[in-house]
Amino acid sequence: MKRPAPAFTVVAALAITAAWAVISFAAGNARAGKLLPVAARSLPPPPPAAADHRDAAPAGRLGDHAKPFALSVESGRRVGGVGNSDGLAGGADHAPRPLLASTPSAHLEESDRDAFEDDEAPPSTLTPDQRHRLRPTRRAGRIAYLNRHVGTRANMNWIMRELGLNITHLDPDDLDFHYGMTALESARHRQSGAIAALCHQYDVIIVGDTIPDGRALLDAVLLDDPACAATHLVLEITNRFDFGIGKGEASLSEAAAAADAAAFRDALNALYVRDCRRLHVVANNPFEVYYAYVRGVRFRRWRLLRPSGHSYIPPLTDLKVKDAEDPVLAFKDLKPRLRQVFDEYSISVKSLDILYGGPHALVKYRAFVESPYQVSTMKLYENLAAGVVVAVPSSRLWRELNMFGVQEYTLCWPDVRHLAPAAYPRLVDFYHPDLASAIYHFDSFDDLRRMVDPGWSDAKEKNARAEGPLVMRHLRDVALRGWQDILFDAGALVY
Repeated sequence: MKRPAPAFTVVAALAITAAWAVISFAAGNARAGKLLPVAARSLPPPPPAAADHRDAAPAGRLGDHAKPFALSVESGRRVGGVGNSDGLAGGADHAPRPLLASTPSAHLEESDRDAFEDDEAPPSTLTPDQRHRLRPTRRAGRIAYLNRHVGTRANMNWIMRELGLNITHLDPDDLDFHYGMTALESARHRQSGAIAALCHQYDVIIVGDTIPDGRALLDAVLLDDPACAATHLVLEITNRFDFGIGKGEASLSEAAAAADAAAFRDALNALYVRDCRRLHVVANNPFEVYYAYVRGVRFRRWRLLRPSGHSYIPPLTDLKVKDAEDPVLAFKDLKPRLRQVFDEYSISVKSLDILYGGPHALVKYRAFVESPYQVSTMKLYENLAAGVVVAVPSSRLWRELNMFGVQEYTLCWPDVRHLAPAAYPRLVDFYHPDLASAIYHFDSFDDLRRMVDPGWSDAKEKNARAEGPLVMRHLRDVALRGWQDILFDAGALVY
């Protein structure tokens, strides 16, 4: 028998080695059970300043060919990438598009669709067995939550409890972190050793709600502070990434405050350019990353993980409303101008005080009417999870209430007034398809008045009282899986 030629032997050996490497790599990933990350793609330059669309946008602005900025969320996986978002804001030709669907979508590019074909869609509910599988077999990592908002704190408590982890809550005021921290204050904290001490004490630090509270930590990561070389930083954006920035020092002039805010944006972009693997970004609603993008800030990888809707607020016992079918609607902190409108349309509304008892109290009313002051609120998810019937003005009516001054307080109006009307379902959770099946949208006050008619019944229309908890169970599952993935990448979960 002839011996094979040497060249043939070498080629055959290389082929066998390569095949074995591929099989081993695939088996290793199967054992780890981790999703491979979508490769980060370069982003286009930020869009030009948006025109002011105070009037209704021309019909057909978006067109059938336009790609949505935010797809329906089916997975909390790591993402990256961009897409076209014509019509989200006047003159905006580009905006980042989170690829957050676990099943192929007609809106995904071919290359994007390939990345999701093998993903397993998460279940719509968490059974005890599923919750057990989410828990790590061995726990590691010290986790801190830097936060000054009670609602986001309650949400994080629930998430960590479900994952079987402990978390330490840090109040920025206790650390002498001033609201809207400036670059000068950041430098002082780093020079004092306070930031090094935090990094030494915790493996993962999550900055929630007010992102500038973590500015000194961001600067330490950017400047490669040896004390923070092993610490992972998570930014959980719930209220604009730059909220309060430039206002931390009362002595700053307007020009100095603007320069300070620009320096904060530059620091975030520097981390984007460096592709810092120790920085993780979470947005709890789809508007946050779009808002950052149109202000020139890019995040290479980010996740859309909505709040769990869990509430620790105990119900009040002195409520006079005993039957959810009583023709009474609830409205928190009703302002005089809107109260006048309700009176003109003979809509029976009870204005609630600040301490009204939370979602367990609202569920006793026929419906809770809200004219949003933010693109999303923690109580929106809490109410839906508790089975509260939520009614909000349609996006068209909501814009009119703000443009004509009927709504006297809207914190987010300066940020969203430039949006084309068709962008609201993509960026504002009160109108987003992921939650729309559990929310009533009234396009006029005559439409709202139907809800106080004796013959009206939620069970005969949307059945939102049952739909809300179902929607939130799914979003909770997505959030748990997303946070689990982040903490695994940060080394805080070891299996």
